[in-house]
Order: sequence, then structure tokens, then C-alpha cells
Amino acid sequence: MKVYVPEHFISTAKCLSKGKTPSIRTKGFKEQEGQERGIGDMLDTVGCFVMFQYLVSLKIPCEYHLTALMGDATDLSMVVKKLTKTLNIKTSAWQPKDDQPEKHCHLAIKESEFDKLSDYYFQIMTHLSPVDDKPHVHLCGGISKDDLDFKKWHNEIPNTGGSQGLWIPADCLKPMTELIK
Repeated sequence: MKVYVPEHFISTAKCLSKGKTPSIRTKGFKEQEGQERGIGDMLDTVGCFVMFQYLVSLKIPCEYHLTALMGDATDLSMVVKKLTKTLNIKTSAWQPKDDQPEKHCHLAIKESEFDKLSDYYFQIMTHLSPVDDKPHVHLCGGISKDDLDFKKWHNEIPNTGGSQGLWIPADCLKPMTELIK
């Protein structure tokens, strides 16, 4: 599902994300050649803003968890039938040539996150500087914690310099609308 991003989301994310990125990474994987430190945090902030707005449009009570100079336990939470569910938003700027990332977008969960698993993981592709379009995101899909297959998907995560974690194929993710129901 393609959603256009208001410019004020981008400018606010750039400002707030400066506090999310510590100067020295304490765990997880290091940026690889061509990857700029802090960009991932900014993309995550934009993705969280859009997901928050999406949940609000569906009349789902939710919270956005904004942290600075420390890690986070989760990105968003929503209340479903009086139960609070945590959401971890996974973002990437990668853009397939056919502009349908829902079909190609694998989801990665780093090993360093295994001690704080969220109830749901959502993949959001953030395209903030597309060539022939306005800034937008794709709400691609997700998976519940209960459906994670640690034996099947535990592997090296591409573009991380050898870091391990879950590399979940796109065809194993459920559509956003199905998970939100």
C-alpha cells in the first residue's frame, strides 16, 4: 500500500532522529560502504509517523515511542480488545525496479533484538527522494512474533557485514490489512 509522506513528517524526522543515533554503535551491525550513519534512524522515524497515522485513520488506539540517546523497547504500541500489542517498524530505502516492494521486500530482525521481541513486525519501504514521484512509503506487510521461525530464517542478513538474525522472505509476510484486523 503506497502512502505519500507529508513534507513536515520528513523535516521533523530529520530533526528528531539526530537524538536517536548515538555516535558509537553499541550493538547490532555496522554501516557498510555507501551507508550513512543515522539515515536508518531517520527512515524509521518517518515509517513510524506514517504507521501511527495509518492506525489512527483506522480508529485504533496507539502510542508512538520516541527515544533519544538510548535504545528503544519498541516503536509503536496499539490497543486491541483491551490488550496492548507492541509493534516494531522495519524500514528500508531499497526500491525494486517495478516499484512493488510488497512482492520483494524481505524483513530482517537482528540477533541483538532477540531479547526484546515485539508482538508484531512491519516492513515499510521509505522512498523519500524518488526520481519521478513525491516522497512516499510502502506499507508492505508484516509478521507476528508467534509466527517467527527461528530455525528456518536464522541466517546472515544481507548488507550488514556478516551480522546474523532472522531474514524473513517477503512471501512469508502477511498483508498489512490482514495483520491489523
